[in-house]
Amino acid sequence: MIPFLWALVGGLLSLMLYVGWEQLLLLRRPQGFFGEWLSSWQPTVDSGWHWVTERLNVRRRFGRVVLENHDNSAGYKWRGSGRIIDDRYISGQWKSIKPGSQSAGVFVLVMGFEGSYMVGFFFGEEKPDSKVTSGFVLGRTQEDVETAKRRLRTARPMLPREHSPGESAG
Repeated sequence: MIPFLWALVGGLLSLMLYVGWEQLLLLRRPQGFFGEWLSSWQPTVDSGWHWVTERLNVRRRFGRVVLENHDNSAGYKWRGSGRIIDDRYISGQWKSIKPGSQSAGVFVLVMGFEGSYMVGFFFGEEKPDSKVTSGFVLGRTQEDVETAKRRLRTARPMLPREHSPGESAG
C-alpha cells in the first residue's frame, strides 16, 4: 500500500509541476494575444459563404490558450483550446458547445505584423458528409477585421489547376 501511495504522490507532484511550468511560460507570452477580439469567418457548408461575425474572448487557462465566442451573428457557439507557437501562432482544436452538436475540428492563426489582427483557417466536420474549411480572421477593431480579410484573400492557398490528358501544362 505504501509504494502505491508514493507513486500517487509522485504522479500528483509531477502533474502540478507540469501545469505550473506551462502556466509560467504563458505568462511570458506576448500580451497582445489575450483579451477581447472581433472575429469573422465563412461557414462553407452554407450556400453563399457569407461572413459570420462574433466577439471572441481569448484567455489563458491551465497552460493553454482558450478561445470562446459570443454574440455570433448566425447563432454558432463554440470553444477552442490551443497553444502559442514561436510567439506568433496559435494552433489548437475547436468544438461546438451547442447541446447535442458533434461539430469539431482544428484551427491555426498567425498574428499580423502590426499585432492588431490575426489571420488563419479552421477545419472540421459539420456533418458526416460535409467538411468545413474556412478562412478565419480576428481584429481588435472592425477596421482590423477588414484588413485581416484583405490579407487572407491575398494569402489564400491556391492549388495548381489540374490538366486533362494531352493538355499542355504551360
